[in-house]
Amino acid sequence: MGSLWRTPGVPGSLVGGRFDVQRGRVPGQVAMAGIEETLRDLAGLEGVLGASVVDYFSRLTLGAVGDPAGPDLEAAARGDTDVVRAKLSTLELIGYRPERVEDIVVTLDDAFHLIRPLTRRSCQGIFVYLVLDRAGGDLEAARERLRKVEAELDV
Repeated sequence: MGSLWRTPGVPGSLVGGRFDVQRGRVPGQVAMAGIEETLRDLAGLEGVLGASVVDYFSRLTLGAVGDPAGPDLEAAARGDTDVVRAKLSTLELIGYRPERVEDIVVTLDDAFHLIRPLTRRSCQGIFVYLVLDRAGGDLEAARERLRKVEAELDV
């Protein structure tokens, strides 16, 4: 997997090359993960070709990890913002008002593209985008990991 890039304003700190989410943690509180730690976690999944955290409102990539020869994650972020907007608009047009959209999965011949809009108050307007090799990845494991990310990511 390639290196992390473009992670401005990432909360937390790097200590000895490791991301430390314990600093500033209130005793008994669930440890929240920052963008950089979240992307490292996603990059560790088998078959991941790239992942990013995207601000839905501004279309900006808040952080991304992937192989430089892989998909252009910044361009995908801009395009996926349109996908999310179109799906939400379509649901509204047909009168379907779910509490939330869990994820959007696009299936290609060689890859899965997963979009996970985050619904926690502190993460509204953010989605996670994951590209998974179809032959080498486990779609259900990736979806489960995205559920975990939604519960733990603090932007």
